[in-house]
Amino acid sequence: MKKMVMVLGLMVLALFVVACAPGETLAGQAVKTRACNSNWEKYCGTLLEGESQAYSIGSSQYKIALTEIINQNYAGGVHSATFNVNGKVVTLLEGEAQGLNDGKGMALTELISQNYAGGVHKASFCLG
Repeated sequence: MKKMVMVLGLMVLALFVVACAPGETLAGQAVKTRACNSNWEKYCGTLLEGESQAYSIGSSQYKIALTEIINQNYAGGVHSATFNVNGKVVTLLEGEAQGLNDGKGMALTELISQNYAGGVHKASFCLG
């Protein structure tokens, strides 16, 4: 009987793990995706929600603020980050890249949203 219960438990666990989205933890609290190619790696940054920082690529200057993270942990839910880049609002889905006004692009490479008291809400991105 113990073997049967253990096998049944492992089967349920296996089904649960297969049902998780790629990059999602078992608790569904963090979603991670890489979107950049190797050419962008040197122009990457990470911001906490509400934080801003200045970045430089050659002669181009960028003031980037992470204004909002949306992490809906259900089937079909949205996982996105909204940035303010030099006054332009840029909303990116996880793994998505979008062009900026100056011909450069921005991609959301990692999104972490821990939905509990004291949890971290941050997004990593690359410019290129």
